[in-house]
Amino acid sequence: MKRTEENAREYGRLRRKSAIWALAVAAVCIALVFGVWLKGVQIADEGMAPVLHAGDVVLFDALKKYAVTPRRGDIYAVKRADGVYLGRVIGLPGETVQMDEGNVYINGYYLSENAYAQYENAALAPVTLAQGEFFLLPDNRVYMIPETADMIVKADALYGCAAIRVSPLAAIALF
Repeated sequence: MKRTEENAREYGRLRRKSAIWALAVAAVCIALVFGVWLKGVQIADEGMAPVLHAGDVVLFDALKKYAVTPRRGDIYAVKRADGVYLGRVIGLPGETVQMDEGNVYINGYYLSENAYAQYENAALAPVTLAQGEFFLLPDNRVYMIPETADMIVKADALYGCAAIRVSPLAAIALF
């Protein structure tokens, strides 16, 4: 057997072995990205309209809450025993949140939400958030029944921050 034939067989074997390793590493990376980092959620209702609609599929960054404190205006998913709910961060730890005639006040100052919120004349008594608590509200408040206890969320109950809308294809967006 000639040396060139032997080398060709060895190179072919090494190429196959390299391709298998590359595919295995890619599969592990994809599993980590979609199993640990990005969590897919299909929107079930119109609570976040006009930004998100029923049927939209959004990937939520499950690790962001460990790296960055949630900011006012961020959309977060909250995991509860009866499902996953979405809301926009309105109140931060240590703030007092109040709603009067559909308008939100933070520490007595009006919070302008004209860019995303749809209002109803809802009212909530002032509530002061403890450390590690956030106040989340849906954007579409037309049919909202205010339950203060449901809107106060502890940091460890935050499922993830909205990162990418992947469906429908015509409305793909980064948040």
